[in-house]
Amino acid sequence: WFQALSLLPGAALEFPASISKETRARVHETAQSFSLESLSQGVGAGRFLRIFARVAGVDPNALSKDERKAVDRLLGWCQEAGGGLANTSRGEAAEMFCERRLDPRLAEVKARHERASVLVEAIRQSDLQEVERL
Repeated sequence: WFQALSLLPGAALEFPASISKETRARVHETAQSFSLESLSQGVGAGRFLRIFARVAGVDPNALSKDERKAVDRLLGWCQEAGGGLANTSRGEAAEMFCERRLDPRLAEVKARHERASVLVEAIRQSDLQEVERL
């Protein structure tokens, strides 16, 4: 059934919280061998396992904490850029982040924020030459 699941994009299978940690680990390994995604969710006795076929999009919930923060920054920049970007979904922002592809308007907003961060750091360090350069 792992092989069948790999042929059904968007399909998912959940394993109950009652399976052991060792069994979850073996299922993760087996899923990976069939090019399936696997994700343990929950805490303690409520932890369960979900495996699913890879799809073209990116699951924002499968990102690390730092990656989710970066996606949140992208969403904020989309709001700042306005226009059609203001309606960008979290999934779309996650795809942009993971694929390292930004709309040109969003790239401009990102560059402005990066310059501002460099400027703030130069001011903090009293680097007047860098402040003047920026």
